[in-house]
This record gives sequence, C-alpha cells and structure tokens, in this order.
Amino acid sequence: MGPLKPPLNPAQVAASRREHAALDAKYPGQHVAYVDTWDGDALSRTVVAASADVAEFHRALAALPPEVRSRVGLTRIPEADILSV
Repeated sequence: MGPLKPPLNPAQVAASRREHAALDAKYPGQHVAYVDTWDGDALSRTVVAASADVAEFHRALAALPPEVRSRVGLTRIPEADILSV
C-alpha cells in the first residue's frame, strides 16, 4: 500500500462526484477499473478496464502494466434500474 492521499477539498469532491456519476451513466452493471489524474481541482478519469463478467474483468486487470495497475481505482456500478429509485 502506498502513502495516504491528502483529503480532497470541496472543488475536488465535486469533481470526483461528477466522475462517479459519469461512470454510473456509462457503465451500468459493470466492474470498472479507472485511473484518476488530478491537475489542481480538475479531475481526469481514464477507464482502463470494464466488464459485466468478473472473470473477463480480472483478465483485463492482469493484462495492465504494473505501473498502471498500481494506480487503479476499482468500483462495481449497479444496474441502471437499481439507480432509478
């Protein structure tokens, strides 16, 4: 495990929430691996693997270079109908 990241400021929290909402909209029902790059308060999120099939997802993760894998964030996006409560 690497060093602890500093807490996000309010602008960074808002940017992170926008990126999470974008994942929810684009990848319902999928496992998603992404890399975040911060430039001050601006967040650029790059999806490096996504699949509804967990075995396929883990194969894609294993194929990533170690320097990418060490920076990956993981999430499971609920199905779209679950989000529309």
